[in-house]
Amino acid sequence: MNFLPIQGVVDGQICGGVEEMSSHRALHGTQMMSVSEAAEYLGVSAASVRHWSDAGRLPVYRTPGNQRRFRQTDLQSFISSMRGFRSSG
Repeated sequence: MNFLPIQGVVDGQICGGVEEMSSHRALHGTQMMSVSEAAEYLGVSAASVRHWSDAGRLPVYRTPGNQRRFRQTDLQSFISSMRGFRSSG
């Protein structure tokens, strides 16, 4: 297995961890996804995922190469929050 150190910023806090290079990456025991994997999971375009992460709506971690990684649990929370937003609209 190849491991790379990664650093992320979530809610203004810098977080460190380990990224396992596989189709789903592990950080602190959670599933990590690339932009394209997150887009497929959410059923939206990669551009939407990038826009939402740039706007701070989706927590994002960055690899040393500055690539985005998303925790599956954060994506699920985002889906849940959008359902609440739709039903309250």
